[in-house]
Amino acid sequence: HGQVTLDISLLHSAALERLEVALSTSPMVRLGRTTFEIAEALVENNCDYSDLLDDATPAGHLTLSLRAPTVFRSGDAQSVMPTPSQVFGHLRSVWTEWAPSHLAPDLDLREIPIFVDRLDGVTKSITLRNREWIGFTGTVGFDLSKASDRDRRVLCALALLAPFSGIGANTTLGM
Repeated sequence: HGQVTLDISLLHSAALERLEVALSTSPMVRLGRTTFEIAEALVENNCDYSDLLDDATPAGHLTLSLRAPTVFRSGDAQSVMPTPSQVFGHLRSVWTEWAPSHLAPDLDLREIPIFVDRLDGVTKSITLRNREWIGFTGTVGFDLSKASDRDRRVLCALALLAPFSGIGANTTLGM
Protein backbone atom coordinates (compact mmCIF):
# COMPACT_ATOMS: atom_id res chain seq x y z
CA HIS A 1 0.00 0.00 0.00
CA GLY A 2 1.37 3.35 -1.01
CA GLN A 3 0.01 6.82 -0.49
CA VAL A 4 -0.90 8.96 -3.47
CA THR A 5 -2.18 12.43 -4.19
CA LEU A 6 -5.03 12.30 -6.66
CA ASP A 7 -5.65 15.18 -9.08
CA ILE A 8 -9.29 15.00 -10.10
CA SER A 9 -11.41 16.58 -12.80
CA LEU A 10 -15.14 16.01 -12.41
CA LEU A 11 -17.76 16.58 -15.03
CA HIS A 12 -20.83 16.49 -12.87
CA SER A 13 -21.43 18.44 -9.67
CA ALA A 14 -23.01 15.44 -7.93
CA ALA A 15 -19.83 13.45 -8.55
CA LEU A 16 -17.90 15.69 -6.14
CA GLU A 17 -20.38 14.97 -3.36
CA ARG A 18 -20.18 11.21 -4.01
CA LEU A 19 -16.40 11.35 -4.05
CA GLU A 20 -16.26 13.24 -0.75
CA VAL A 21 -18.60 10.72 0.91
CA ALA A 22 -16.64 7.77 -0.48
CA LEU A 23 -13.26 9.14 0.67
CA SER A 24 -14.61 10.00 4.13
CA THR A 25 -15.78 6.39 4.48
CA SER A 26 -12.51 4.86 3.29
CA PRO A 27 -9.42 6.58 1.89
CA MET A 28 -8.44 3.36 0.06
CA VAL A 29 -8.93 3.11 -3.69
CA ARG A 30 -8.03 0.45 -6.18
CA LEU A 31 -6.47 1.38 -9.50
CA GLY A 32 -6.12 -1.74 -11.58
CA ARG A 33 -4.71 -4.41 -9.30
CA THR A 34 -3.04 -2.01 -6.88
CA THR A 35 -4.65 -0.51 -3.78
CA PHE A 36 -3.62 2.97 -2.65
CA GLU A 37 -4.43 5.18 0.28
CA ILE A 38 -5.49 8.63 -0.87
CA ALA A 39 -3.39 11.07 1.15
CA GLU A 40 -4.95 14.06 -0.59
CA ALA A 41 -7.51 14.61 -3.35
CA LEU A 42 -7.17 17.85 -5.28
CA VAL A 43 -10.12 18.83 -7.44
CA GLU A 44 -8.68 20.70 -10.42
CA ASN A 45 -11.90 21.04 -12.41
CA ASN A 46 -15.55 20.61 -11.52
CA CYS A 47 -18.19 21.53 -14.08
CA ASP A 48 -21.08 20.15 -16.11
CA TYR A 49 -21.56 19.46 -19.82
CA SER A 50 -23.58 22.65 -20.15
CA ASP A 51 -20.54 24.58 -18.82
CA LEU A 52 -18.40 23.09 -21.59
CA LEU A 53 -20.95 24.22 -24.16
CA ASP A 54 -21.09 27.70 -22.63
CA ASP A 55 -17.28 27.97 -22.71
CA ALA A 56 -16.97 26.75 -26.32
CA THR A 57 -16.08 29.34 -28.95
CA PRO A 58 -15.95 28.91 -32.72
CA ALA A 59 -12.15 28.71 -32.76
CA GLY A 60 -10.32 28.44 -36.05
CA HIS A 61 -7.59 26.33 -34.45
CA LEU A 62 -7.38 23.88 -31.55
CA THR A 63 -4.28 22.40 -29.93
CA LEU A 64 -4.53 19.32 -27.74
CA SER A 65 -1.78 18.10 -25.43
CA LEU A 66 -1.56 14.31 -25.14
CA ARG A 67 0.44 13.79 -21.95
CA ALA A 68 0.21 10.02 -21.69
CA PRO A 69 0.97 7.64 -24.56
CA THR A 70 -2.12 7.73 -26.79
CA VAL A 71 -3.12 4.93 -29.12
CA PHE A 72 -6.22 4.47 -31.22
CA ARG A 73 -7.78 1.08 -31.90
CA SER A 74 -10.14 -0.15 -34.54
CA GLY A 75 -10.71 -3.86 -34.08
CA ASP A 76 -7.25 -5.46 -34.01
CA ALA A 77 -5.59 -2.51 -35.76
CA GLN A 78 -3.74 0.17 -33.80
CA SER A 79 -2.53 3.64 -34.75
CA VAL A 80 -0.53 6.28 -32.92
CA MET A 81 -1.64 9.05 -35.29
CA PRO A 82 -4.09 11.51 -33.68
CA THR A 83 -6.27 12.07 -36.75
CA PRO A 84 -9.33 14.33 -36.57
CA SER A 85 -11.72 11.39 -36.95
CA GLN A 86 -9.97 9.38 -34.20
CA VAL A 87 -9.68 12.26 -31.72
CA PHE A 88 -13.02 13.95 -32.23
CA GLY A 89 -14.81 10.66 -32.89
CA HIS A 90 -13.68 9.38 -29.49
CA LEU A 91 -14.71 12.59 -27.76
CA ARG A 92 -18.09 12.59 -29.51
CA SER A 93 -18.68 8.97 -28.41
CA VAL A 94 -17.83 9.74 -24.79
CA TRP A 95 -20.01 12.87 -24.82
CA THR A 96 -22.93 10.98 -26.37
CA GLU A 97 -22.64 8.16 -23.84
CA TRP A 98 -22.41 10.26 -20.67
CA ALA A 99 -24.00 13.66 -21.29
CA PRO A 100 -27.72 14.33 -21.00
CA SER A 101 -29.35 13.32 -24.29
CA HIS A 102 -30.57 16.85 -25.05
CA LEU A 103 -26.92 18.00 -25.13
CA ALA A 104 -25.71 15.30 -27.55
CA PRO A 105 -23.47 16.68 -30.32
CA ASP A 106 -25.02 16.44 -33.77
CA LEU A 107 -21.84 16.27 -35.81
CA ASP A 108 -20.91 14.27 -38.92
CA LEU A 109 -17.10 14.29 -38.86
CA ARG A 110 -16.90 12.96 -42.42
CA GLU A 111 -18.46 16.19 -43.68
CA ILE A 112 -16.32 18.68 -41.72
CA PRO A 113 -12.98 19.88 -43.12
CA ILE A 114 -10.57 19.41 -40.20
CA PHE A 115 -6.84 19.24 -40.86
CA VAL A 116 -3.88 18.33 -38.65
CA ASP A 117 -1.58 21.32 -39.09
CA ARG A 118 0.87 20.76 -36.23
CA LEU A 119 2.32 17.65 -34.70
CA ASP A 120 5.05 17.84 -32.10
CA GLY A 121 5.84 14.76 -30.10
CA VAL A 122 7.24 11.27 -29.90
CA THR A 123 5.99 7.73 -29.62
CA LYS A 124 6.48 6.05 -26.28
CA SER A 125 6.00 2.53 -25.06
CA ILE A 126 3.94 1.60 -22.01
CA THR A 127 3.16 -1.81 -20.57
CA LEU A 128 -0.39 -2.39 -19.34
CA ARG A 129 -1.76 -5.76 -18.27
CA ASN A 130 1.36 -7.52 -19.52
CA ARG A 131 1.02 -6.03 -23.00
CA GLU A 132 3.17 -3.39 -24.63
CA TRP A 133 1.37 -0.43 -26.17
CA ILE A 134 3.05 2.22 -28.28
CA GLY A 135 1.36 5.60 -28.24
CA PHE A 136 1.86 9.22 -29.26
CA THR A 137 2.82 11.77 -26.59
CA GLY A 138 2.96 15.47 -27.44
CA THR A 139 0.76 18.11 -29.02
CA VAL A 140 -1.46 18.03 -32.06
CA GLY A 141 -2.96 21.09 -33.73
CA PHE A 142 -6.17 21.07 -35.73
CA ASP A 143 -7.04 23.68 -38.37
CA LEU A 144 -10.81 24.22 -38.18
CA SER A 145 -10.88 27.38 -40.30
CA LYS A 146 -12.82 25.77 -43.17
CA ALA A 147 -15.60 24.48 -40.87
CA SER A 148 -18.80 26.40 -40.12
CA ASP A 149 -19.06 28.48 -36.93
CA ARG A 150 -21.50 25.97 -35.47
CA ASP A 151 -19.22 23.00 -36.18
CA ARG A 152 -16.19 24.86 -34.79
CA ARG A 153 -18.13 25.61 -31.58
CA VAL A 154 -19.14 21.94 -31.19
CA LEU A 155 -15.56 20.78 -31.89
CA CYS A 156 -14.31 23.21 -29.26
CA ALA A 157 -16.81 21.85 -26.72
CA LEU A 158 -15.57 18.32 -27.52
CA ALA A 159 -11.96 19.45 -27.04
CA LEU A 160 -12.92 20.90 -23.64
CA LEU A 161 -14.11 17.40 -22.70
CA ALA A 162 -10.64 15.87 -23.32
CA PRO A 163 -9.15 16.64 -19.86
CA PHE A 164 -12.11 14.85 -18.26
CA SER A 165 -12.30 11.81 -20.53
CA GLY A 166 -8.91 11.32 -22.11
CA ILE A 167 -8.48 10.45 -25.76
CA GLY A 168 -7.96 7.10 -27.44
CA ALA A 169 -7.81 3.55 -26.14
CA ASN A 170 -7.12 2.44 -22.56
CA THR A 171 -7.98 5.76 -20.89
CA THR A 172 -9.28 3.89 -17.85
CA LEU A 173 -5.85 2.28 -17.49
CA GLY A 174 -3.94 5.56 -17.55
CA MET A 175 -3.27 6.06 -21.24
